[in-house]
Amino acid sequence: YNIIDDLAKNNAGHLSLAFSPERGIEMFVATYPIFHKQFPGIIVEPQEMRVASQLSQINKGYIDLGLVTVEEKEKSLDLEYEHIRYEPLLLALPRCNPLAQNATDPDALLEDLPYMDLKKCERNPFVLMSKGSTLSAIIYKIFKQANFSPNVIFETASNRTLITMAKNNIACTITSAEYYQYREDIAYYRIPGDP
Repeated sequence: YNIIDDLAKNNAGHLSLAFSPERGIEMFVATYPIFHKQFPGIIVEPQEMRVASQLSQINKGYIDLGLVTVEEKEKSLDLEYEHIRYEPLLLALPRCNPLAQNATDPDALLEDLPYMDLKKCERNPFVLMSKGSTLSAIIYKIFKQANFSPNVIFETASNRTLITMAKNNIACTITSAEYYQYREDIAYYRIPGDP
């Protein structure tokens, strides 16, 4: 906060910012033009890296600010966190999957999506986020709570790949509400407990 305050007062300086690959760039692109217009003398150095690396780099003082997705227990006690938003995880099935027979209309609002017990999907193939990502750790906990191990045909670091696989009737996936799209081809469900 002190660094940002000093930069804002002087309208000059350097701010190193980190965000997760793929998701973070969308946030950066949406906010940078506004920031740059208000503070044209501040040089922003954006970097893409996974959450664990961000937290480590911030702790060491190499990065000023990071945009991270973390569970409460993963927070470093040495850092300050500002909650931006809550983003539920959704089960995404190819719309032609027999389990999707009670799917909502493609124009349904997120809060109107029905719930589905993950155990119903245990015979379906899944594509999931690659191990080592924050999202992957959360997803595997969800499967453990549902009391089954998914048939994972592959893992990826790309949310877009997950959605594309569901859209093309290849597999089911779990993704964040940020990727609630391609609803003509994908049936989305909320997960009990709204993780």
